[in-house]
Amino acid sequence: MPRRTLQLEVKKMSTETMWEKVLQRDAAADGRFVYAVRSTNVYCRPTCPSRRPHRENVEFFANPKDAEQKGYRACRRCAPKTESRADHVARICRELTDEYKNLGPEQIAQHEGIPLRRLNEIFRSVLGITLREYLASAQLDDFKKKVKQSGDVTGSMYDAGFGSPSRLYEKSDAVLGMTPASYGRGGRGAHITFGIRKSTIGYILAATTEKGVCTIAFGDNREKLESDLREEFHAADIHRNDAKVAAYLDAIADHVLGNEFLTSIPIDIHATAFQAKVWQLLRETKPGETLTYSGLAAKLGAPSATRAVARACASNRVAIAIPCHRVISASGELTGYRWGVERKRLLLNRESPARR
Repeated sequence: MPRRTLQLEVKKMSTETMWEKVLQRDAAADGRFVYAVRSTNVYCRPTCPSRRPHRENVEFFANPKDAEQKGYRACRRCAPKTESRADHVARICRELTDEYKNLGPEQIAQHEGIPLRRLNEIFRSVLGITLREYLASAQLDDFKKKVKQSGDVTGSMYDAGFGSPSRLYEKSDAVLGMTPASYGRGGRGAHITFGIRKSTIGYILAATTEKGVCTIAFGDNREKLESDLREEFHAADIHRNDAKVAAYLDAIADHVLGNEFLTSIPIDIHATAFQAKVWQLLRETKPGETLTYSGLAAKLGAPSATRAVARACASNRVAIAIPCHRVISASGELTGYRWGVERKRLLLNRESPARR
C-alpha cells in the first residue's frame, strides 16, 4: 500500500480503534500502522506477541519509517520492518496493474522467487482464496467495470484479458449469476419476477430469475423496496406477481415468525470467489448458531481477512437465504445489518433454541 494512502487510513482510524486492534492482535491491522512504546523505545506490529504495554505509554505511526524518525527502534520479536503476509499479498495485488500485469500464477511465483504452492498458502491465509482464484476474480471485476462504463461486451472482454467469449462465459456463469451481457446492462435480458408481503419485521420483497432468488430484502416502505430493485436491475424485464413467488414469501415469512426455518433455496446472485466462500459457509450455519467475523475468517483459513469477511456480509442481497444476520462482533454485540440492527436482533431471537 502506498505510504500516502496508508497515512490517510491511519488518520481515519481513531487511536482507540488502533489500540483495540493491538489488544486483539488483529492480523488485519498488520501493515496499516505500528505502535511504539515510550518506556522501551521500541515499535511493534499490532500482532506482536509480546506483553501488552500500558495505554499511556503507547503512540501510533503509519509506518516503521515514521516511528524511527521519532527515535524508536524495531522490535526484534515481531520484526515490523519485514514484510508480513498481508503486506506481501497487498504488494503483489498492486503489481498486477504494473510489473505483473497479464502474468499467470506460475510466472508471478517465479518472479517472487518462491514455489507457487507456498504463494497460494500465503494468499489463502490472508484472503481465503488462492492466487489463481484471486486473478480470476480480479479479471471478472475488471470486465464488469469496463462493460458497465462502455456497454461494449466484446471490447470489454478483450480489454480485460479474456481470449475468447467461451472463456468469459465459462468463468462468469458461476460467478456473475447472469450472463455477462445481462449484468453489464443492468440486467438486460433477465426476466425478474417479484412479490411483496407485510410481516412482523416490516415488508418482505422476494425477487427471482429463471435460476433462483436474486433479491430478498426487508424494509418499512414497499414502494422503496420496489424502486431499489428496479434501480439495481434497471434494464431487466421486471414485473410483480405475488402468486408466482408465494412459495418463497411463505418460507421467508415462516422463518421470520420462528415457525419453520429456511434451510436452502436456489439463489442467483453476483459473487466474487471470496464472497462465494463466505456465503457458502454462512449457508451451512444452522438457526441458533452465531459466528464472529474473525471466526468466519478463521474457518476460511484466512484469519487476517476479517475486514474482507465483513464486506462480503455487507454486500449480501438475499437476506436469510444467506444468513449474514448470524455474524456478530467478537464482543457479542450486534453490528451493522443492511436491513437494520433491530431486525437482526429479532431474527436471532426467533432462531435461538430458547425461543423455539
